[in-house]
Amino acid sequence: ACTFAVFSGQGPMPKSIEEMEKRVLTEWLPTSGYDFDQCINIEVYLDDNKEDSKFEVWLSVKNK
Repeated sequence: ACTFAVFSGQGPMPKSIEEMEKRVLTEWLPTSGYDFDQCINIEVYLDDNKEDSKFEVWLSVKNK
C-alpha cells in the first residue's frame, strides 16, 4: 500500500509536467512534512492534447 500526494496541471507537453515534477520535489516536498517514498510514482495523462494537456502527477510519500 502506498500513500500519494496528487498534483494536477495543464499545459504544453512534456515541458509542463517536467516543470511540475521539479517544483514538487524542490519546493513542495521539503516543506510538506513528508518524505519521498520509493513505492511508485504515476503520471496520468487526461487527454491527448500535447499543446494544452491536462495531467496529474502522483508522488508516493511517507510521513517524516
